[in-house]
Amino acid sequence: MKEFKETQKFNQAWVWIIAIVPIVMVLAEFSIIIYKQEKIVITDLVVFPIVIAILVLMLIWLKLMRMETFISKEFISFHYKGLMLKPKVIYWNEILSSEVIKYDPLWEYGGWGIKYSFKRGWCYNVAGDNGLRIQLKSGKSILLGTQQPDELKQYLNSND
Repeated sequence: MKEFKETQKFNQAWVWIIAIVPIVMVLAEFSIIIYKQEKIVITDLVVFPIVIAILVLMLIWLKLMRMETFISKEFISFHYKGLMLKPKVIYWNEILSSEVIKYDPLWEYGGWGIKYSFKRGWCYNVAGDNGLRIQLKSGKSILLGTQQPDELKQYLNSND
């Protein structure tokens, strides 16, 4: 294999439930306010669409957000689109070791996303409990989550 590519998105049902609940709550609250009032206050008509627009924009941002990993014989590149401005690149000559591991995202890093642990270093993940642990020669550690651990292992083993 010449290269390894993976794109991960936030497709978990629980993420979308958590994201949609505030919109439902705002709609319910606005409905209650309108129903109880004899006269509609102009500020309600201004604030409501602004709040809904902000929440919808956040949903769109979440839908567009993704983590892209690219590994070649020269480097490892990862980009958390929607949170990072540009991809981070690590050249193989900067790497002491790398291995595909199973880990506990909640216990070891406090969940998913971009996380930092004083003991374990940076973690970039979207879902699941598999990742590529990279130990840099500088002493820093990075963990990149993956949904394709077997393919990643196969790629790394074929390029040893």
